[in-house]
Amino acid sequence: MKRTFLFLLLTFAALYAKVTYDIWTANAPEASLSEGVLSDIAEKVTIVPLQSATPNSFAGKLRSIRQDGTNLFLINNDILYRFHISGEFICRITNPALMKAAEYVIDPLRKQLIVLGNSDDIYYYTFGGQLIAKRKPETRLPIQRMQAVTIYQDCIWTAEERMRFDLLTNEWLIEQQWVKYDIAFREMESHRLLAANLPNKPILPFGRHIDIAVEEDTGMIYACSPSLLPDDLLKDSLLLNSGQIFPGLSSDKDQLLAFPLRFGQRFWLASSFNPTDAAQNYIFCFDRTTLRSWQLNAGFEDDFYHTGRIREWQAMDVYSRRYCFSKSGEEVQHVSRSGAPVIFIVELKA
Repeated sequence: MKRTFLFLLLTFAALYAKVTYDIWTANAPEASLSEGVLSDIAEKVTIVPLQSATPNSFAGKLRSIRQDGTNLFLINNDILYRFHISGEFICRITNPALMKAAEYVIDPLRKQLIVLGNSDDIYYYTFGGQLIAKRKPETRLPIQRMQAVTIYQDCIWTAEERMRFDLLTNEWLIEQQWVKYDIAFREMESHRLLAANLPNKPILPFGRHIDIAVEEDTGMIYACSPSLLPDDLLKDSLLLNSGQIFPGLSSDKDQLLAFPLRFGQRFWLASSFNPTDAAQNYIFCFDRTTLRSWQLNAGFEDDFYHTGRIREWQAMDVYSRRYCFSKSGEEVQHVSRSGAPVIFIVELKA
């Protein structure tokens, strides 16, 4: 009797999921749009023309651009800088002779910057660039590499590759894990990082860029990584938006799931950029309100400041409310003649 009831229950659940998904896909566009302009998704774009810190500043691209109040922080050429939101240069935070800045998080409560070096050293700086402390995580394994780091609810969350010895196979295995630290980088807990159970997403690929974000409505912490199968992103978005997978994800706090999208309030985005392989480049955007989506190999066209195509996006907060992109001085001479790069902060439509 119990087996019959369980079988009927599973059959009904599978049928319900299929009917719901069929309803969504029947009312959805058959394919993503191949062309789009920035105003399709952006409510406002703020321009930040940077002032050069030194005559030889800004070699290569800007990365890890983040804002705290009127402060704008970024990494360029492995150096962490602080600017005013107007673009005025304030100070250099890290000394390249001491360390190369790989990544950092802003601690808004204590007004300090926690900077990861290329080794496992962790540096604490004031906003004025004064070194406060230098630490190492308490537990380090033979292979332990941080792929992503963010701060949320006064804790530090990372996605890492770690080595683990499997007693059953008598082999060393490399696993992807999420790790929760306190502000002093003392480990609080760690669990496996799992790929979301989406069609054609059986594994979380190693070596791909990973971010950690928060779904604003549920408070669910999740990882996101560019998909190796971008043609499936519309189908994945419709399935997630149908409500069959997404709402129940926050029920198990021991699992951090990885998705191919970042979940904003209205827009879900995925971005992949490889300067050496154009075939891997795409920006995908799904509008939950209209069910429209864009699959753009060359990116959105900037119709605010007319700087050309936007090929690479960076999220500026854990809730994916704002994104930014940057252009070199040569690309934006019509909006800034300083020769320094310009940052564009994009506020998405609500």
